[in-house]
Amino acid sequence: MRCGISVINGLTSYILSYDALLSHITKLNHMAEEKGPQKPRRGLASAPGDIRERVAKKGGAAPHHSRGLAAADAVTRSRVAKAGGNARALNTEGLKYAGKKGGEVVKSEYGTSFYQSIGGRGGHSVKEKYGIQFYRDIGEKGGAVVREKYGSGFYRDIGKKGAQKLKDRTSR
Repeated sequence: MRCGISVINGLTSYILSYDALLSHITKLNHMAEEKGPQKPRRGLASAPGDIRERVAKKGGAAPHHSRGLAAADAVTRSRVAKAGGNARALNTEGLKYAGKKGGEVVKSEYGTSFYQSIGGRGGHSVKEKYGIQFYRDIGEKGGAVVREKYGSGFYRDIGKKGAQKLKDRTSR
């Protein structure tokens, strides 16, 4: 009879461990449901398990873990090092496009008031750091460049255009 009892005991412990496992899985499922909607997985996390495993076996650092010059290839790093801090991007059109696209995204998300507020804060910071005379000086320099490029009559002409626009606006 001992053999029968040990089989029954073994079967009972097997059934109990199976029930415990099911209970644990059910608890995990309920916990996942309580968290609500999950963010969609991005990048390698969204790939099937076999692909994640294959990539992991190859080793190395993920590209997003290194930033700036560390993320560049050896040729680019060498070119930048030889330039001694005077290196410039080779694909300036791509950089312009990326900057414009980023600016449009920020504008659509935060609106133009965002740019007005950061511009105002920046202007206030510059005024505190350098004083009001700084703005007078850069205004004179900019004015001299414009006068040299377009002639002294330029200011008279734009002044007249501005005055006319104000008159038109107030007469409406």
